[in-house]
Amino acid sequence: MSDVRVIGLAKRFGGLAVVEGVTITAEEGKFTTLLGPSGCGKTTTLRMIAGLELPSAGEIWIGNRPVFAPEQGVHVPPEKRNIGMVFQSYAVWPHKTAFDNVAYPLKIRRVPQAEIQRRVAEVFALLRLEGLEKRYPGQLSGGQQQRVALGRAIVYQSNVLLLDEPLANLDAKVREAVRFELRELQQKLKFTTVYVTHDQAEAMILSDKIVVMNRGRVVQEGTPLDVYNRPTTKFVAEFIGQSNFLSGFVRAVEHSISSVEIRGGGTVRVGVDRPISPGSEVMICVRPEDFQIKRPSAADNGDSSTAIPGRVTAKAFLGNIIMYKVMGLGQEFQVQTDPTSDPMVNPDDPVLLRPLENRIKLVG
Repeated sequence: MSDVRVIGLAKRFGGLAVVEGVTITAEEGKFTTLLGPSGCGKTTTLRMIAGLELPSAGEIWIGNRPVFAPEQGVHVPPEKRNIGMVFQSYAVWPHKTAFDNVAYPLKIRRVPQAEIQRRVAEVFALLRLEGLEKRYPGQLSGGQQQRVALGRAIVYQSNVLLLDEPLANLDAKVREAVRFELRELQQKLKFTTVYVTHDQAEAMILSDKIVVMNRGRVVQEGTPLDVYNRPTTKFVAEFIGQSNFLSGFVRAVEHSISSVEIRGGGTVRVGVDRPISPGSEVMICVRPEDFQIKRPSAADNGDSSTAIPGRVTAKAFLGNIIMYKVMGLGQEFQVQTDPTSDPMVNPDDPVLLRPLENRIKLVG
């Protein structure tokens, strides 16, 4: 197995910078996801790692070997990078059986027939495709075709597996099942994986590390838990999960705790991990599940903690959660509660929202 290192990678089409200064490490045996909206440069980055796009600048290393390093005169063609790749469109050959599709990388490398039979059988068992060897792609479901494409990518036991939105064409139920199968397979075989998606739920389920990209640059990277719980920018907080934003200014900072006065009323305490000065304009993020929602009562008059008065505008029961929309401070908040502890308020009811201070994030 090998890691993948991208150093200062750039791609320009004419005067347009599609990827600019991207530096990423996909650790050996780990699942790294490039996550971002359409046009952010994630697929172009993946294609440069694969050798399908020529970088304008930077270096690409697979293990201890450079595969693109212009100052050293190195540009290794795709077929010699020892990688497997799975595309969004499956790209299986319609005129070949499932067996022949998976066996193709071995046949072109002149692997002995007995070895081909053994390795393809192992892959079919691993991907739960037994009994489908003689079927053509047109006789397979979308999920089965995607497994065939994945089998073709791993049968040669490549060092690195690259996947470009491979589940996007599957229906929701099949996509959810294949996500977990793919994660289980990667953890079992420990191949280094670089995965591209715009689906934040998919990234959270699959990844050891998420690299969030926007406008051709990396804006944050970390474990799914880190990126969700500690977004560093408003863009990341909006793109990964749902978020509510409140603006304010810093009143005081003491021992990495900032006291922030919210515009419209109230003060909250927020943990900070970067230098910040009193008087600074800031923005805080509160996830829907990080609000406490309750009916106002006489006891609230003597409570000095921050409470945002509002009125329920919508309520939706979603089985495991209840979602509210609440109008307050001139903006709409999304609030999520557990049905077992729901305050039982309804549209047009007055409420108080309290951010849970240990869950607030400073994003600007």
